[in-house]
Amino acid sequence: MPNLRITSLLAEVDRWTGFSGAFTHLHSGAPADDRRVALTAVLADATNLGLTRMAEACAVASYRQLAWTAAWHLREETYRQALAILVNAQQRQPLAASFGAADVSSSDGQHFPTAGPGEAVGAVNAHYERAASALFYTRTSRLARRPTIRLRSRLPAKPPMSSTACSTTRPT
Repeated sequence: MPNLRITSLLAEVDRWTGFSGAFTHLHSGAPADDRRVALTAVLADATNLGLTRMAEACAVASYRQLAWTAAWHLREETYRQALAILVNAQQRQPLAASFGAADVSSSDGQHFPTAGPGEAVGAVNAHYERAASALFYTRTSRLARRPTIRLRSRLPAKPPMSSTACSTTRPT
């Protein structure tokens, strides 16, 4: 595999698919004025780097530009639409036929340490060094939308950051 920057790869995938056009303004419905700023905000979100650190690490946009773009263009429904565009583009590729119908979902479990114990957030979990934490599980598929759910902290051992697995689901 070639060695390349994640920003270059993200921009190239956007050129192929146009998925950044899904990040529309909350009120006007217009796409972001500068797709590079929108993609930078998406990357900050995807890597958990945060807007402040992303602004410090890149020359594409200031914190103010990233914060404005994230607030007005990045929402659950715009992410969902962008994901649908990406999945549809993948399904149109000849190689996708080798993997069967689009009834396979991507599942992701995420562990988030919390600042401290709290009723609404996390319970103590011995697997995660008895630190208060919250676990979330998301399944995404082109045919079946599954909500993100919060799992109890006392689950069988999982890797401390995130793990991804594929499972077969039937469309609903």
